[in-house]
Amino acid sequence: MHHSIYLIRKDFVLVRKFLYLLIIYYISMGFANWSTYSMFAILPPMLLLINSCTLDVHQSNQRFLVSLPVRRQELVLAKYLVLIPFTLFGFASALVVYGIAGIVGHGSDPTFWKEMGITLGAFPLLAAIYLPLYYWLGTKGAQVVNIVFMLTVMLGSSSVAKLFEWSPLLTTWMKSESSNNMLQALIAGIAYIFVMSFSYFISVRIFEKKDVS
Repeated sequence: MHHSIYLIRKDFVLVRKFLYLLIIYYISMGFANWSTYSMFAILPPMLLLINSCTLDVHQSNQRFLVSLPVRRQELVLAKYLVLIPFTLFGFASALVVYGIAGIVGHGSDPTFWKEMGITLGAFPLLAAIYLPLYYWLGTKGAQVVNIVFMLTVMLGSSSVAKLFEWSPLLTTWMKSESSNNMLQALIAGIAYIFVMSFSYFISVRIFEKKDVS
């Protein structure tokens, strides 16, 4: 487990230059898109994940890592654990844009926190689909998968507001002060953990059988 800390650090070292560009880009984008907080929450972590995976492939990091005395399960686990700091970075990005919007007089959105919860929760689910494909396809189909996922995130984040308009249940939940149905929340939490665990075991199974050379 302690190896995962160094592997997570490795991912941040890979994306550190990209991280600076991302911050500048989203600060500038924020002035033109104050209301699309969900885009600022999900797009940065997805870009960081895709960038770290792409650099791993291009720099042949997997070939080096499997030669170390580290189990492949730990290598995969680190990719899933890095989703946590990536998600926090996305939340921080959205929070900064939201705060600046309030300072310059664009008003506050009472549904901000719930929208952030839904959006940030969607990122690990997207990663749960992306990572098994990343381990399966490797260099062969990585570019196509990256393009598809980026388009999905960009189109999906820009249509979150419309999703709430189309779904009366989501609109009611967003406007409500609290959720009284703890059973539904519990079922959703269990399903969420199951999806992430299932994705992890698929990735481990693929990577254990993969010939990294």
